[in-house]
Amino acid sequence: KVDYCIDYHTGGAQRFNFSQIRIDKNDEEILELAKVFCSPYIVYSKSKEKTFRKSMVDLGKKVLLFEGGKSLSLDKNVTKVGVQGAINIIHYLGMRDFSAKITKPTLENPSIIIKNSKWIRAKYSGMYRSYINVGQKVEKGVKLGSISDPYGDFERVFKSNQEGYILNSNHAPVVIQGDALLHIGFE
Repeated sequence: KVDYCIDYHTGGAQRFNFSQIRIDKNDEEILELAKVFCSPYIVYSKSKEKTFRKSMVDLGKKVLLFEGGKSLSLDKNVTKVGVQGAINIIHYLGMRDFSAKITKPTLENPSIIIKNSKWIRAKYSGMYRSYINVGQKVEKGVKLGSISDPYGDFERVFKSNQEGYILNSNHAPVVIQGDALLHIGFE
């Protein structure tokens, strides 16, 4: 009994998501709605099986999946983007007049469309230090972080192998080999 859905998510565990809207890439109407939502990033991502989003898309419904913040934590900036996005969509669809409260994308600050992304995972277990901020644009070769042991016997620095945007950052001080450290998106 709905036509449009906004599904709100946070990052899991100790991972912080910068505000973003995830959409299926081949739907022009949902891309337009994502632009109206006015999140800093629009990320093309496939709907995963057995999720609310996939179930609704299979029924022909339009779904915006908002990602922001991390579990069990409140962030004023993420909350502001999420609430403002809903106001923008409700106004755009003509459900309520929010003329005095809407925000519009600007030429100086449009949503950045992320066409591909990848996770950087820990190659070692140890103490993790991030050298960058979530939401930040990084150039190829920039040092992203390091993992070291608690005794100072080793420290491994890892770098970005291409230009991109940091969509998610692990905030845990200790990581295990294979843990997700950073999610980087590419235009």
